[in-house]
Amino acid sequence: MLKKKMHETGRSMVEMLGVLAIMGVLTVVGIATYQYAFNAYQAGHIQDVIGNAKVLAQTDNRLSHVREVNRLLKMH
Repeated sequence: MLKKKMHETGRSMVEMLGVLAIMGVLTVVGIATYQYAFNAYQAGHIQDVIGNAKVLAQTDNRLSHVREVNRLLKMH
């Protein structure tokens, strides 16, 4: 039997382009997911600040509470 030795020295251009395409898709999906999660975090934080301001406004009308509400609203 004749044995033929194959010497593989590297990857073909098609294989490298395939890997690059997969990495590109994963990157786009990752960025979109990160942006969605960050926007959800910001919305939740704003709701929390508004809720705290509402509670402070309902409990007492003293000047210290007004300053606290202003401080909370200036945070973001």
